[in-house]
Amino acid sequence: MANMQIRIDDDLKAETTLLLDQMGLDPTTAVRMFFKEICRTHALPFQPKADPFYNKANIANLEKALEDVRHGRNVSQHNLFQEQGK
Repeated sequence: MANMQIRIDDDLKAETTLLLDQMGLDPTTAVRMFFKEICRTHALPFQPKADPFYNKANIANLEKALEDVRHGRNVSQHNLFQEQGK
């Protein structure tokens, strides 16, 4: 049997381990299941894709909005905050 060693962010490992435990699995079993599914289907068991939120136009708008907030431009208080202040 072969051994594998991977590097992964501590927080990601902790969160994943907790969730897998709730499913009755450990990380080794989950990775084994992942590999078996790749062999069975000859494909990844999910479809990798970019999050459409992070397209160039949206990032530019977000950066502009952040710059406006930093300089106090086009900033208004949300109604929820105005109501709580009454």
